[in-house]
Amino acid sequence: MRLYKLELLKLTGRRFTQIMTGLLLAMLVLQLWVESTQAVAWKAENDFGQLIGYVRFIDLLQYYVLYGMIWLTAVLTPFYCEDRQSRTDVLIMTSAKGKISDFAARLAVAFTLAVAVIVLALGAAYWGCYVLYGYPGGNASAREIYFWIDETASVLLDGSIYAFIRYYLILVLCAVLMLTGIIVWVSAKSSKTVHSLIAVSGIFWFPVMLESGLNPRGIGFLLVTGQPIYLVIVRYLYEDWSLYGHHIFLALLVAAAGSICGGRRWCLPHRQ
Repeated sequence: MRLYKLELLKLTGRRFTQIMTGLLLAMLVLQLWVESTQAVAWKAENDFGQLIGYVRFIDLLQYYVLYGMIWLTAVLTPFYCEDRQSRTDVLIMTSAKGKISDFAARLAVAFTLAVAVIVLALGAAYWGCYVLYGYPGGNASAREIYFWIDETASVLLDGSIYAFIRYYLILVLCAVLMLTGIIVWVSAKSSKTVHSLIAVSGIFWFPVMLESGLNPRGIGFLLVTGQPIYLVIVRYLYEDWSLYGHHIFLALLVAAAGSICGGRRWCLPHRQ
């Protein structure tokens, strides 16, 4: 617990982390302000009736989670490779606790911040849409807020809006855990912060260029849409519910594998 607190204070106390946190909060507020300027127009259209709050909540949450993922990438990526870059990893290896304990503390900090970002995004989106629209009628069918979707597209739409949002939040959580596992693995393997930042950013954004032309029932489509950036896009949840369980399994597998492989690599002595 002591190492966990030290690593948490070390990460959150950095000026760069504080600057990025300020930018994240500014983006959340700016996005909410934009939403408030459009709230009257959304209500006037009245396509969703009293359910407009749920529609806008899901849409706003997608933006917030994306901002949180960018924050995680920027803040966590240097967390594991900075010691190799500064040559202080040898000191950690010779400490009483050693690298394994220190890595476990860093891993706990990384996933703590990942969950914290989700809670922040969820809370900001929920509060903003509650003030602007309210949330009446949540027991209605989710098909009422996605009425243009083919009836055979997703059996999930036959459930309540509350259930639909719950399933979506599980995917969002898995997306952030998966991204954290990728960051741990890449950062622990690299000796340069800039190299790991470029690699993580490439892994995060590259799937956007691969979706077009893939067979919706093929393994390639499953792997591409199971990446963090796609897991937060709600349309994959209501268009193809059958992939839901596969996406969760893939995300948790990558999160675990990234953490284990990253730990094995990070605990090795630095080689010139």
